[in-house]
Amino acid sequence: MSKNSISKAVPRLLELINSLQYNIGAPTFDEPLTARRLRKTFATHAAAVGTPAMMLMELLDHEDMQHVMIYYKLGANFANKVDQVYREQFGTIFDYFSGVITLEELSTVNKSKHVYGPENLRRLVGIGFCSKEGLCKKAPPYSCYTCIKFEACNNKQIHIEVLECMLEDVSTLFEQEPAPAKFEINHISACRSLIAQLENS
Repeated sequence: MSKNSISKAVPRLLELINSLQYNIGAPTFDEPLTARRLRKTFATHAAAVGTPAMMLMELLDHEDMQHVMIYYKLGANFANKVDQVYREQFGTIFDYFSGVITLEELSTVNKSKHVYGPENLRRLVGIGFCSKEGLCKKAPPYSCYTCIKFEACNNKQIHIEVLECMLEDVSTLFEQEPAPAKFEINHISACRSLIAQLENS
C-alpha cells in the first residue's frame, strides 16, 4: 500500500466509526485522526506497558534509539503528573492512612469551603457548605438551592432571609406587577421547600 492510501484510510475509518456511533445514538469522535497520531499513540502506550526499547525501535522502524526514548519520557512525565494530581487532591487522606496525621487534623484540613455569593450578599455566606473545589461559577447563593453539591445549614432563619432577598429581587426586576409564576421559579421553590422541611423537623 502507498503512503497516500494509508493517510486516506484513517479518516475514512473514523468516518465509518462515527456513522455507526450516530446510528446507535452514541457520541461521535470529533478528534481528528491521522496515521502519524495513531503511530504516536501506539508508541506511547507500548512504552507505558513496559515494551522493551529495542523491540519498540524495531516496531517503529527507527534507526536511532534517541527517538524511541521520547515515548518513555512521555510516559514518565504523565505518571509524575498523575502522582501530582493525586497528591494535591488526596494528599492529606494518604497521610492519614499512613499515620502521618490524625483524624482531627485530616478533618481540619479538608473542611468544606463556604458558599460565597455576590458582593452584596456576602452576609448570606452561612447558608451552607459546598463540595466544589473553588468559587462557584453559577449565581450563588440562589443557584445553591437547586445544586446537588449544596449542603444546607440547619438555621431556618438564614434561609428565610435568602428567600426574602429572592422575592425582593423579583419585585425589583419586574417593576410592574410581576406574574405569580415569577415567585415560583426553581430556586425560590427549592428554598421554600427547604424551609418547610426545617420547620417540620
